[in-house]
Amino acid sequence: MCIRDSFNAVCSISLEYDEENEKFDFERHHGRVPEEFREHADNLKKGAYEVDSTLNGSTMDDQEISYFVIPIQKKTDGEKTMYGVLQLVRGSDAPFKDDERDNIFKIARAVGTYLDGHYNRIKAQINQRKADTDVLTKTSARRKLEELMQREVVRAARYERDLSVLMLDIDHFKDINDAYGHLQGDSVLREIGTILNNNIREADKVGRYGGEEFIVMLPEIDYERACDVAEKLRQAVELYDFQNLKDEDSALKVTVSIGVASLEKDQGVKELI
Repeated sequence: MCIRDSFNAVCSISLEYDEENEKFDFERHHGRVPEEFREHADNLKKGAYEVDSTLNGSTMDDQEISYFVIPIQKKTDGEKTMYGVLQLVRGSDAPFKDDERDNIFKIARAVGTYLDGHYNRIKAQINQRKADTDVLTKTSARRKLEELMQREVVRAARYERDLSVLMLDIDHFKDINDAYGHLQGDSVLREIGTILNNNIREADKVGRYGGEEFIVMLPEIDYERACDVAEKLRQAVELYDFQNLKDEDSALKVTVSIGVASLEKDQGVKELI
């Protein structure tokens, strides 16, 4: 169904409503907006959801127009969630009739219901990703990391494939916190997370296991090759220029110690770690 064709409208516009900033985003629509509409959009934002916003005799590009604007929203248990507005514009000689308004209301309610389900799914996915990710380092959270490791251990054992794990610990991290403060210590953790993510394969997984401990999981990598990866990561951290750890006289070098283990027969995640 094409709304534009069904109502013989000159144009139809859907505007997105920015809930965080409590305003309509006029930059995302396609088409022109008469100045009068901006005032009505503000009224809709303030809660006048059921206002009949048909205005005849308005002008746009020096032409008289008739337009109908309606909120796209979802009502649940008396609460209203605003997703945007729908506007139909056509010549002033064809004002919108009552039956057309009723149909537009039905369309807006259907769209609101669809968007409500769509946004709820997106929010659920975002919340899940947040739970799976360590907020500070942007690596996998411990729970998610252990879940991934369990999956890889089962797969490696079933198909007799290599699987190695690196346990990385920041050397003298307490001294960094004591000398530069916990905010700078957090910055070091954040940057090391970035270093690790930037120096592993797509198939590898890195996660924060403890305060200053990280684990890197290396599927299809044997012990010897895992040692090479560990040395690569160790050097990457050692050579990295931590700008926030500089003073007038010197810059503190951050180093890490890395343990390497490869999966052996009848081992589980705990034994591997």
